[in-house]
Amino acid sequence: MNRSILLALILAAALGAWMHTGRIEYGFDADAASTADATAAPEAGGDAGADPATSPPAEAGPFTVRTARLSQASQVRDLVVSGHTEMRRVVDLSAESAGRIIDLPVAQGMRVAAGDVIARLDRRDLEARGARAKALVDQRRAELKAATALSAKGFQTELRLAEARAQFEAARAELAEIEQDLADSTLNAPFAGFIDRRHVEIGAYVSPGSQIARLLAPEPYLIVAEIAERDIGSLTRGQTARARLADGTEVSGTLAHISRQADPQTRTFRIEIEVGNPDGTLPGGVTAELAIPLDKRPAVLLTPALLSLDDRGRVGVKVVDDDDRVVFDVVSILSASDEGVWVTGLGEDARVIVVGQGYVATGERVAPVEVTPAELRGLVPLPREIEDALDAMEMSRATPAAGMGARSGAEGRS
Repeated sequence: MNRSILLALILAAALGAWMHTGRIEYGFDADAASTADATAAPEAGGDAGADPATSPPAEAGPFTVRTARLSQASQVRDLVVSGHTEMRRVVDLSAESAGRIIDLPVAQGMRVAAGDVIARLDRRDLEARGARAKALVDQRRAELKAATALSAKGFQTELRLAEARAQFEAARAELAEIEQDLADSTLNAPFAGFIDRRHVEIGAYVSPGSQIARLLAPEPYLIVAEIAERDIGSLTRGQTARARLADGTEVSGTLAHISRQADPQTRTFRIEIEVGNPDGTLPGGVTAELAIPLDKRPAVLLTPALLSLDDRGRVGVKVVDDDDRVVFDVVSILSASDEGVWVTGLGEDARVIVVGQGYVATGERVAPVEVTPAELRGLVPLPREIEDALDAMEMSRATPAAGMGARSGAEGRS
């Protein structure tokens, strides 16, 4: 017989014997194990006739959570919107006559007063034209005077007198136009402000309408935002407002304008906050977060970690009701700061879950353990007045202890 076939038959016989006995080399005995399990059950106090597959599991107790009754404080409700800054007076100064620029006494970023010279044009050609126009006016005046005298004596027709008068008026109009061009050859600042940009250089030829420079007035400085139609009714002119610019600068001002016509595309209303900017350091056209105080409401200071969302996407806090079941209370966020989040919507005696809220679900029965005010430190942010009260309590407790220690030391020395 083939040696490989013989070896396979031997291995198959050995495997069959092992499966029949139910034993392995490492000492596990199936029969002994079953016998040991059968005898161990009665010794453990179990029911020998009970079926392990149908026996109910041991019921777990309610989950333990830490709760706190957080005090409420009166907080201002802010209307917070995003906006941007603007300079109300922004003018691109343009040339009003044609000519070559011979003087630019201003530079970009320079502050100018009302009436300061921005640019001067070459006026030599205008002065020559003005002299000719003035001479022509004198000539036409003399011709009109002679025609009037001849007409009075009957030697001049009314038509010739009318022509002389028309030529005189035309000469005067041309002279006035040249004189206006001479005046326009000097460009002056219409108001005080800063030269934000200079569009030309000395030697450039400009024509009427060519931009020379951009002038910005630092005040009034505006913060502009678009307000939803549901909030516009709660605003009035003269209200104070705060704003944080994109670079972190915080400013305050007054509500100076509320549009009475909504934007047809967005259904929002434009508002303008006037802010002082005497030195002109506040930039225009940057993003700003605007906060307008509306009214005061009782609120609770929480850490953002205690906030969660329900199935409908609403923001809320998990609390424990009188039956020790978890309830989801919907809240509204009034404001947020480095201290925490001020929210409204919680009852005065609400037991807020401050530890374990992430492990329990709404409707679940729990075992609440209320924490003391001192234990709240580190769990939730506390208002300043409560922190001060806790500090005072700790100091008052530490003072007698220190006195007793001093007395005992003195007695020991004696």
